[in-house]
This record gives sequence, structure tokens and C-alpha cells, in this order.
Amino acid sequence: SEKIDEYNGLPLAPNPDKLFEIGLISFDDEGKILISKKLDDKALTKLSIKRDVKIKIDEQHKKYLRYHRNNKFKN
Repeated sequence: SEKIDEYNGLPLAPNPDKLFEIGLISFDDEGKILISKKLDDKALTKLSIKRDVKIKIDEQHKKYLRYHRNNKFKN
């Protein structure tokens, strides 16, 4: 059921989507981007990732984001 849950996914552009998939970025429960220490400012600029990004998060996204932060995100 999680596979088809509309809240188990985020509408991200290709670069942030890949970074999210491999755990180099995540989002907190308010939608603020979390960036791994493995990404320096030069890499962020090259990938067009800004540190002040905030996306809209619905309550139903939060359990999936918590899982991602605890199991995938490489802080």
C-alpha cells in the first residue's frame, strides 16, 4: 500500500530528486531542506540546490519523511 500512496513521494526536479533518492538531501517536517555534510557549497551551486529551499509538506508526508531521515539520509 505504501508503494501506491500518493504521499510517499515528492514532486522534485531531477537534481534534487536524485540527491533525495541517494540520501544526500532530505526534508524536515516543516518542509525545510536538510543537506548532507557530504555536499559542499561548490557541489550545491553546480547542482542548483539552495540551502533555503522549503517545500509544502502535508501531514501524511511526515511518516515517510521521518523514515527517510532515519534510514536514508546521510547526515
